Amino acid sequence: MTSRPNFYKRCVPLALHGDGVPLTGVGKSWQNTITDFSFYSLLGEGKTPDLLMFVYCLFDKLRKMGRDSTATAHRFFEILRWSFRIIWSGTWPSHDYNGRKYKPGSEEAKKAGKPLADGWYGILFSFCGDLDYYHSLLDLPNSRTASGPCTLCRTTKYGPLSWQDYRSTAGWRTTCHTPASWSAQDDKSSCPLFGLPFVTGVNVCYDWLHCKYVGSDQYMYGALLRLLCFHVLADTAEKNMQAFWSRLKYEYKRHGTPIQFRYLNTIKMFLKKTGVAKLRGKAAEIKYLAAPFSAVWEHFKNPHLSLHADISLLLKLNKLIEDILIERKGEVSLGEDATRFEEALNAFLSLQSKVASCLQEASGENMMAITEKAHFLQHSAMLSKYLSPRLVWVFGGEDQQRRVQCLGKSAVKGNGPTKAVLKMVSKYRMALHFQFQTHDG
Repeated sequence: MTSRPNFYKRCVPLALHGDGVPLTGVGKSWQNTITDFSFYSLLGEGKTPDLLMFVYCLFDKLRKMGRDSTATAHRFFEILRWSFRIIWSGTWPSHDYNGRKYKPGSEEAKKAGKPLADGWYGILFSFCGDLDYYHSLLDLPNSRTASGPCTLCRTTKYGPLSWQDYRSTAGWRTTCHTPASWSAQDDKSSCPLFGLPFVTGVNVCYDWLHCKYVGSDQYMYGALLRLLCFHVLADTAEKNMQAFWSRLKYEYKRHGTPIQFRYLNTIKMFLKKTGVAKLRGKAAEIKYLAAPFSAVWEHFKNPHLSLHADISLLLKLNKLIEDILIERKGEVSLGEDATRFEEALNAFLSLQSKVASCLQEASGENMMAITEKAHFLQHSAMLSKYLSPRLVWVFGGEDQQRRVQCLGKSAVKGNGPTKAVLKMVSKYRMALHFQFQTHDG
């Protein structure tokens, strides 16, 4: 990007977001989905409908799999690569996406070589989405593998490069990729977008929403609720949960929490029939739980137990991390707070690991699960001196999905767009481009 002398004034950094949207049979085993793609400027301000530009919808049931031009997603990314090259050049193209030169005298030929946007141009700067999207659509490493779950470094689950080492001196930190080292790999992605000269795996940004709020936070809060209801408080688990909910509502009011759980008064909200405890809830509800939950724990904890003191510090560090993100809302990077943010996160993850070990030793069970998402949070913190996690989290993308779901349903079984859909399209200025492709072409 910096190779162009006027980049600071004329180049717009763009992010490409992708995510799956449930279409029919929502929540069922036979659920059908579509994958929505949209892009936005990292420097844009405003509401989601004004920022996210709809690009394409991929009906997953009709998708032809593969890693060449006959595959649906691969072909789409080839066309998108052509488009991003034009956006980077800042001039109208002379050839179409198949490489064919426009016919002399055609409207496309007349515009060829002329400025595309009055001297402005853009660059694909970031990929945004959840871990499943990165693996299944962008052909990046599977986050669940032990041997190499991360796109940005060569960490492993165990050994000297283990992602379970959260210190600033951890071995995996010496293996973080540069554009050159990522491109030199033999097993890098087959996605055509990585054929752009300015795009590598280093452009991937891990999503704070999926990695923390509906990731590690769900397991942390679930384990602590289980500890409170079954071990700390004296009554039955259900009555203890009612006591917790009563106190949480008090702390919600005292802190003026903008987004709250509608109810959190039953152990079914965190206790599953199998596996470790995991709090159910929407990302925004969990995000704004940091301050009130910390206050509730202070009210119920045993001040004479060192484990309870560690949990108090854990929750205070969690609140500090979230406070920094709130205080830096609207800023491109975390600036002078980036170092404090990264140090707080490293301390938080190290202490969380210690608390999880103590709980397992005391109970004989894995009460607090810690997954590879903890490692991805560290990459977000390392990047925060340049790019705030807020700019590349997918809260806006989740809002967009509801509109895309409405569009997708209008196309199911050949149905035409309803008046409500057409009104919505007009309101949000979304371009409709649906591609239907069967397995036999």
